[in-house]
Amino acid sequence: MQIKGSIVIFLLVIITGCSSNEKRPDDSGKLSVHKAAEVLFRRSYAAIQFRDMPKKEIDSIQASNPSPGTDTDSAILNRFKEFGLTDKEYGLIRSAFSLNKPEAFELMGNGEKINCKIDKQSNDTDVYNLIITNSHSQQTKIEIEGHYGGSNADIQYLLLDVIPGGFKEVIILNEYYIMNGDNSIVYIYEINKTDY
Repeated sequence: MQIKGSIVIFLLVIITGCSSNEKRPDDSGKLSVHKAAEVLFRRSYAAIQFRDMPKKEIDSIQASNPSPGTDTDSAILNRFKEFGLTDKEYGLIRSAFSLNKPEAFELMGNGEKINCKIDKQSNDTDVYNLIITNSHSQQTKIEIEGHYGGSNADIQYLLLDVIPGGFKEVIILNEYYIMNGDNSIVYIYEINKTDY
């Protein structure tokens, strides 16, 4: 009888020991960031080439909001309008983006806080990375499209919930002059946490 009791206790110890050594799934989930969309806006100076324009008309063109490209997703434009990023004709209100924002910031989503940083790759480059880190020290990063500073405008961003749910998106404005016009490209970077 004593041997049977010892065997039962011995088996319980082995089972308990084995179960405590089992790898449990990581409940932190996998952190990812990707470019969800991009929207092109343009203000053209082509009309100035073909006729003499009064200064007042030229100033009016320069002060106008860049117009969206013809193949732009209307759902995104409607979301931009809801947030006050576009006017009633869906022209981009560039003043909504301001320079000199902090390079590091926090985002909250589904009860979790993540740390974000917009970091220049090096002093010799005009390219930035978006770096995301969660409370479990998981880190992911993505190179932000476009070139910033120098002859182009430096990086400007907003944090908006353009794609409902989860974390706010990081909305980056890239501006540059090319082919007789000002181009403004808005990149939408979405941050996700998925289960393994």
